[in-house]
Amino acid sequence: MQKKHCIIALVCLLCLGFCALLLMLVIPQASHEPALPPISPALAKAAEGLNHYNITLKLNPDARTISITEEIAYSNTTGDTLSSLVVRLWPNALAREDTSPAATDELYEKAYPEGFSPGSVLLHDVKWNGTHVSHQYLDDARTVLNIPVGTLQPEESGTLYIRLVVQLPSCAYRTGYQEDTYMLGHVLPLLSVYENGEWRQDDYYPIGEPFYTECANFRLTLSLPEGYVPVCSVPLEKEESGLWQGEGLAIRDVGLCVSPRYKKATALAGNTMIAAYAPDETGAAAALSYAKKALETYEALY
Repeated sequence: MQKKHCIIALVCLLCLGFCALLLMLVIPQASHEPALPPISPALAKAAEGLNHYNITLKLNPDARTISITEEIAYSNTTGDTLSSLVVRLWPNALAREDTSPAATDELYEKAYPEGFSPGSVLLHDVKWNGTHVSHQYLDDARTVLNIPVGTLQPEESGTLYIRLVVQLPSCAYRTGYQEDTYMLGHVLPLLSVYENGEWRQDDYYPIGEPFYTECANFRLTLSLPEGYVPVCSVPLEKEESGLWQGEGLAIRDVGLCVSPRYKKATALAGNTMIAAYAPDETGAAAALSYAKKALETYEALY
């Protein structure tokens, strides 16, 4: 009888162990990375009524290109009747030395350590409400793209579609690459600002903030080679498909860098998520510590 009880107990233990193993396989394991805080009511309110960018990007390291497909849900809140929209294509400025902001005397040697390397934009499609439209550049550097939209009355809406490929220069600057690290600042086509009855056409200055854009909502889908890590002002999560996706509400621009070398460290400071990146875990942890302390000090003072 005692032997029979021992056999029954052993069978029960094996069953419990098997069930526990199944639970470990089926239920996602807890991550060391803290979850993103929920969207605050203030941010949700700020995002209401803004233009919406739905953007798909694909990096091709072999060709040194990034392919971009963009849909902009635009609402005319200018108060004026518009006949055209203006989109800025900053990478075109990198096509020539005389227009590249990185080719100044102050920046040239650091930005182009191996000599000048041109970038460019290959524009495939421009559509307004599903119809191909003619378009033209208004400046010599080809950064000011004028797109006719017929007659767009105040408070009327429409969808602007743009498809293009950016050829990245070998350049240590806002836009470019160095070895296997890609700086993808200012690669996205963004609407200019309509101000005082006209679209702004700011020059692309080499230092500081050469332009500004209106706050908008951004939805990003990013396709990267395996092992590459994105650093982005829009919080991105890797899906089962391998794509990185995320949404940024009420922001002016999207900053993006990509590299297989990045290690990530994250922490919460109050209700703010902080992410730090470096070539190794120690560097990322140190940067995270400094950033967390800086934010806590700022909040305490202001």
